[in-house]
Amino acid sequence: MVAPSVTGFFAYHAVPTNGPAIGAFRYRVITFWHAALRRRSQKDRMAWARMKKLADEWLPTPRILHPWPSERFAVKHRGGSRMPELGSSGSVRGAFRNERPYRERYR
Repeated sequence: MVAPSVTGFFAYHAVPTNGPAIGAFRYRVITFWHAALRRRSQKDRMAWARMKKLADEWLPTPRILHPWPSERFAVKHRGGSRMPELGSSGSVRGAFRNERPYRERYR
């Protein structure tokens, strides 16, 4: 089935300013589908109007699903930060004295 893969592609790539690209992707899917259907039939030559009707019925229309990054990342938190306050950079003992702090000293 074609529609779930196209829907997933649109869901991932439907960011602002990418509208023409996902529209072109849908058009290319329709042309490949049309060529495959025309190749399978020996008698009937499927017209483009009929193919367009099939595509409108089975394929989703491309639309932008994700907001702009400035809207998406502008999050307002209630309360303070959940991250603990970090000490000064010199509070980690042994980091500057020992060249290899995570290896054993003696072998």
